Amino acid sequence: MLIQLDAAEADLAVNIAQANFNRASAQFASVETEYELAKNLLPHFQELKSIADSKLGRATDLNSRDMVSDSALDDARQEASERGIALAQQAAAVADFPNKLQQQRAVVDETRAQLKKSVLDLEQTRIRAPFAGRVISNGVARGDRVIAGTPLIEIADSAGLEVRASVPTEIGYALNQSMLQGTKVVAFSELDGRPFNFVLDGMSADVKPRQSGIDVFFRNEMSETLDIGRVVSLTIRLPKEKNVIPVPVHALYENQTLFKVEENRLEAIHYDSVGDYFAANGEFGILVRSSQMRAGDLIMVSQLPRAMTGLLVDPIDLAAPVLGTSGGP
Repeated sequence: MLIQLDAAEADLAVNIAQANFNRASAQFASVETEYELAKNLLPHFQELKSIADSKLGRATDLNSRDMVSDSALDDARQEASERGIALAQQAAAVADFPNKLQQQRAVVDETRAQLKKSVLDLEQTRIRAPFAGRVISNGVARGDRVIAGTPLIEIADSAGLEVRASVPTEIGYALNQSMLQGTKVVAFSELDGRPFNFVLDGMSADVKPRQSGIDVFFRNEMSETLDIGRVVSLTIRLPKEKNVIPVPVHALYENQTLFKVEENRLEAIHYDSVGDYFAANGEFGILVRSSQMRAGDLIMVSQLPRAMTGLLVDPIDLAAPVLGTSGGP
């Protein structure tokens, strides 16, 4: 729990809502009982009406034979009419009870919803962290009065924290192709002397104004929490490139030229730069591609002031690798 609000009013609202719900439930139960009673009494009203009708029939017959007075006949007629009215009223009451039950059921549902809302309001006085993370800021102190909608505390989701990096558009295209193919794209960084691993989680769908690159997002694969807003230097392992070799920067000359050694003589060849390369030992180099190079060619990695094709050279260490291993960046 992060913050506890004063729950006195919310607790009182719960008690009131509970009382209203109990009252509505009791009234609903009373209506159900009255409905059952009305249905049980209806046959008796029908029986009384039948008796009154029979009595009226006998009185009419006797009156026609001058065996009862006209007043007795009127009394029988009055009783039959009263029993008919009572029966009609009882039948109407029985027919109307489902409407009363539905109305009372609606009252019960309304008070139940009010009770749930008041309980929810009470629970919201105890502000709990929705996830594990760091508190960024706290805008209130003990005793402060706040209104609805006032930000109280900010917390960052450590699991959802991402690193945003801007990469050239062509690099972004290559990363997107890797994601579409289901290839995991990873990146590395070192913070406070500790290594961190990241994996590509998504990329922006547009290029922002005055920005030549595209934003990509990496999530932290480790349990360590990063500081929000901190600048992180990422080394991204790009998709593999075919027919490339890594060479040190001082092996490259002007006009996209480097030299290979053929029979102890230099031969200038043209190359295309594919990208930067970091070897496993942290050594930096450049990935190059050239149609004039073949497997087994020797590359000159020294800077000679007057290097040219045909210049006689004496290689120092023919067996030493150029840089890292050839293959992918």
